[in-house]
Amino acid sequence: SLLSIPRNPFSHVENCVDESRNGYRVTPKVQAELTSLAQGLSDTIQYIKNHAPLAQIVLVGYYQIIPAADAPLKGTAFLCRDLRFSRPNGQWRTSIRSKAEFLQQQLNNTISSVASKHPGVAYFDISNLFQGHELCTPNTWLFSGTWDAAHPNATGQQQIGQAVIADCEKLADHCVG
Repeated sequence: SLLSIPRNPFSHVENCVDESRNGYRVTPKVQAELTSLAQGLSDTIQYIKNHAPLAQIVLVGYYQIIPAADAPLKGTAFLCRDLRFSRPNGQWRTSIRSKAEFLQQQLNNTISSVASKHPGVAYFDISNLFQGHELCTPNTWLFSGTWDAAHPNATGQQQIGQAVIADCEKLADHCVG
């Protein structure tokens, strides 16, 4: 949606961020999705606490998928094509990265807010983990195909796993080992 891919019968792309003189705001549909996410996470946490009271619960935030406006790009996938042919640091690339950062922050704020409302639930921030490895970058940690776009590839999964383990080891009651 942030890349402004036109609607077609095979995708359901819609705008998720509105812009005004006062900055960005999520659309009502995205706000409803964030509210649903918060409720779903809370319900899941409560279920786990009820059925496994000693479980260590960790919520992990989201990484950034849109490359920096000045990032070198490569890739011929549909998602990379428009990015590759746009001007580095140009208005379009700067705008979509800014919107992506705003949207990521809204998502991660929702997740961390849920964690903070539940004692003993940890939140791990990996928002900058993929810096330099976003979509369409030369050393991406993400798939860029139509059906798996923005999901971590094997390297991305490994990096997330290592980051979560490192954060777990910092907790008073280790959630691993």
